[in-house]
Amino acid sequence: MAAGGVARAGSRGLAPVLPRDARVLVLGSFPGVASLAARQYYAHPRNHFWPVMGALVDEPLPAMAYADRLARLCAHGIALWDTIVACERDGSSDQSIRHAVRAEVARVRRASPRIEVVAFNGNTAARALPRWRDAGYATVALPSTSPAYTLPLAEKLAAWRALGEWIEGGRARRNASG
Repeated sequence: MAAGGVARAGSRGLAPVLPRDARVLVLGSFPGVASLAARQYYAHPRNHFWPVMGALVDEPLPAMAYADRLARLCAHGIALWDTIVACERDGSSDQSIRHAVRAEVARVRRASPRIEVVAFNGNTAARALPRWRDAGYATVALPSTSPAYTLPLAEKLAAWRALGEWIEGGRARRNASG
C-alpha cells in the first residue's frame, strides 16, 4: 500500500474462497484499499456485503470474526472471489482499474464443481457475466454492496434475495441428507 491508502500499481487481489461443495459463487470486482490492507473480503466498515449475506443465511455475520464469517458462508455453500485477480488501480474506485487480469473459470470449476449460480456484486463485476454464463453457469447481476453505491441497504437486500433459491435449496438438500 502506498502512503495515504492508495493501492500501488500492480496490486494482487485476495485468495479465492472456494469450498468444494459450494453452489453459489459471489464475484466482486477487485478488493478496495481497506480490504487489501486487512486481507479480508468486504473489510470496509460501511460495505453492506456482510449485513446482506447475514440476512440471506439468517446468521449474525457482521458480529463474527472474519474467519468465522467465511466458515459460515462456506457452510451455506457460498464461495467468494473477484472477477479481477490483479490490476493497476489508484485508490478503491473501479473506474480507475487498468490492466486487469481476470479470474479463471476453469480454476473455479476444478475447486468447486457443484457451483450452480454465479452472482456479480455490482456493475464492474457484472461485465464478466457473459464469460461465466457461456461456461454454463446460471448468472445474476446484483447491486453493489459498496458504500460508494448509495442504494439503501433494504433495497440492496431485496435484490440480493434472488440468491435465496440456491441458498435455501442447498439448505433443504443438506437437511434431507443429514
